[in-house]
Amino acid sequence: MNRDPRRQGGFALLEAGLVMALLLSLSAGVALLGEWHGHGLRAAHASRLQAFHAAHGGTGRSSSIAPAHVVEQHASPAGFSLPGGAATAGLRRDWRMARDGLLTAYAGARAVRQGTGTGAGLLRRHTALIGGAGHAAGDREAQDLIAANRAAWRRAAEPTRRAGRRVAAALARIDAGWGRAAPDFDWLSRWADLVPEERLGARGAGRPWTGLKR
Repeated sequence: MNRDPRRQGGFALLEAGLVMALLLSLSAGVALLGEWHGHGLRAAHASRLQAFHAAHGGTGRSSSIAPAHVVEQHASPAGFSLPGGAATAGLRRDWRMARDGLLTAYAGARAVRQGTGTGAGLLRRHTALIGGAGHAAGDREAQDLIAANRAAWRRAAEPTRRAGRRVAAALARIDAGWGRAAPDFDWLSRWADLVPEERLGARGAGRPWTGLKR
């Protein structure tokens, strides 16, 4: 049985209005989520910047962080914050990891849209890394740092060096017949600025540099 078309008048317009309202709501929601995602990324980047800034010896806030961010720095309690606990505390101290803990930087960005709050509250992000990780300024400092480390180097290197010298002394007469050079047990300083000769190229009349030849 066919329905009276006059009773259905206006329903198409109502349905179209509902669909349009739904589409507009979806568009606004996507735009709002995109803005929140952007604020979250800003907070994440700010926390990374602040963490690395503090790890490099910086104090206070970095001047490149936007005022909308709230940044805090926290150092974990010393002693047992890293894997291994007290068993590896001495090893980390020898590596000049004086802080013996994680450096954590927190950054927050309040989600706003055209100057008004969106109800999302404060989006917080944080970055954690090891501060004071014993980075050396050059080859010589790295060698000195390794040589002074009892747990990581000297405890294994000294017995090995003594055993090697005993073997070298016992085989010295045999090796002399082949014209072999005496073994060198200086395992650290030999690789200071060591570049294969064929990889060195002259730059004008100056000193050789370590650029690779083509």
